[in-house]
Amino acid sequence: MAQTSAERDARFKALVDILLSIPASIFEPFEIHRTHYQSSSNVIEADLLIPKKGPGPQISRPIIVRIHGGFLFTGSSLFPAWFSKWILDFAELHGAVIISPNYRLLPEVRGKQLIDDMEAFWTWFNRGGPQQHLESVGRSDVFLDMSRILLIGESAGGYLAIQSVLSRFARPQAMVMLYPMLDMQSEYYNKPYEKPICGVPNFPNEIIDRFVVSRLGQASITEADPPHRLDVALAVVQNGRLVEFLGDEPDLFVFERLRTNNIPSPETDYDAILPPLFIFHGENDSAVPVSSTLKFVRLLQGRDVRAQVRMTIRPGDHGFDAYSTVDEVWLREGLNFVTGPWLGSTPSPNFPCYAMDFTQR
Repeated sequence: MAQTSAERDARFKALVDILLSIPASIFEPFEIHRTHYQSSSNVIEADLLIPKKGPGPQISRPIIVRIHGGFLFTGSSLFPAWFSKWILDFAELHGAVIISPNYRLLPEVRGKQLIDDMEAFWTWFNRGGPQQHLESVGRSDVFLDMSRILLIGESAGGYLAIQSVLSRFARPQAMVMLYPMLDMQSEYYNKPYEKPICGVPNFPNEIIDRFVVSRLGQASITEADPPHRLDVALAVVQNGRLVEFLGDEPDLFVFERLRTNNIPSPETDYDAILPPLFIFHGENDSAVPVSSTLKFVRLLQGRDVRAQVRMTIRPGDHGFDAYSTVDEVWLREGLNFVTGPWLGSTPSPNFPCYAMDFTQR
């Protein structure tokens, strides 16, 4: 039965209310410093989160780089509802500094500009930008260990994280991908049909068109916390218009890059395409189909016999891990898979590892 606009709007409000119920107090255990990097002529924000409890001064800190989601249309580096609490707890556990960058959002720019932002961010990062900022604000006692980098990306942030590594902008020691948005050429993103997302029925095309007209000639933005732009983001996916705004260049598509070997050569013959990877997804995900993660792992396995991947499929919708803790068995085992390579306490296996966990409940 078709939903009325009033019913749709009520469900959208209910979704927004849930998102806004997550308080900013989740960041209280951290000292937060805002800095920036430059992409072309654009100054883009990045946040550094330092655990208030942790190793003493002069101790080198491991790094977590975390890239936020939001369908590439919305979200920000510190939007609480999309900053899974377990990431913060995991950083505290290991005394790690989190670096969470913003990037320009669609539709004012195209996908190519988002990739440019990632290149600019990693150039700033690799040249010591975060360390220089810490020294400028009187935290020269915090040493960032550039040999211990864990890259985390959720949803659209997973797309940007994977693209960063495939393009060789980033060389993390390990990765964690949360329900990543990878299969951009699939019918899901490019065909209009009834597609409730997190309980919200389809928005009409007119919402997108009005928004695009309102933004003509306007400057790009790098932060948009829901509800701002969230209805547009859902409408774009529901009406199959993602590639219209992303662009259709082959190097914008992760699967296309893997299939055609459109990837810079690794530094040595022993390097895998990706570092050790823990990837998880909700089997009932209505925003990013779980089939994309299954397809990605199969494609990666066929493309690179050296790949080390642990994949976990769990019950739940998009963002099902919002209330998960690092003590849960499925999450602890997945994080253990990447912790050794990240911290250098356990060498990466020199054999393929595909641990596909479908059974834990």
